[in-house]
Amino acid sequence: MALPHSKVYFGDRLVEAQDATLGVATSAVLYGLSVYTVFPVQVDGDRRTAFRLLDHYQRLVESCKIIGIDTFASQWTFERFVQATRDVVDANAPTAEVYVRATVHVDESIPGTRVRGLHTTVSIFLYDANPIVPQDGMRLKTSVWRRIPDNAIPSRAKVNGAYVNSVLAKQDAIDSGFDDCIFLDINGHVCELSAANIFLVRNGVLVTPDVTSDILDGINRRTHSDPGA
Repeated sequence: MALPHSKVYFGDRLVEAQDATLGVATSAVLYGLSVYTVFPVQVDGDRRTAFRLLDHYQRLVESCKIIGIDTFASQWTFERFVQATRDVVDANAPTAEVYVRATVHVDESIPGTRVRGLHTTVSIFLYDANPIVPQDGMRLKTSVWRRIPDNAIPSRAKVNGAYVNSVLAKQDAIDSGFDDCIFLDINGHVCELSAANIFLVRNGVLVTPDVTSDILDGINRRTHSDPGA
């Protein structure tokens, strides 16, 4: 199991991982009211390169807008996001590829089931880039759980609370002796894995479900068809 590296950006500064905590009465804990993005950072000697950082920042901004978090974009410019990411990467000095998880948490206490105008805290941490599924072939099953439809919880926003859906699907696959599962949408069409977009090679062409299929419009997914990426 991957663990966070020792230094975490939390709020507006670097802290020890064990000190980056949220209260039990915050909306992030009570309702899963946080949005996030994850991206790899490649390490080549002293050079560290983040993958499509602007796209990941924009996904955070868009995820916030979609679910009504209206205090992030005005407080966090892209330049601030880059600097915070650089600070936490430099502080941990990784020697191999890592993933960076950046999250916007609604950390107001007991505000009820609402979101606009509430205080947020940003966290950014690193963890080792271990594959989430076997890389030499994996066993999949069709999930007994259907993918949450986009008109219930928007799939294009990476909302922490929505990942209960993925946990249910992944755990069922593991309990059944498989590595992961294939989600179907409410119409029975293939949409994605428990926490990843799915691709097929058909007649030598890479294909993937359409963005209207209750999927995350993943940044990796966009990259395969974007020669300028």
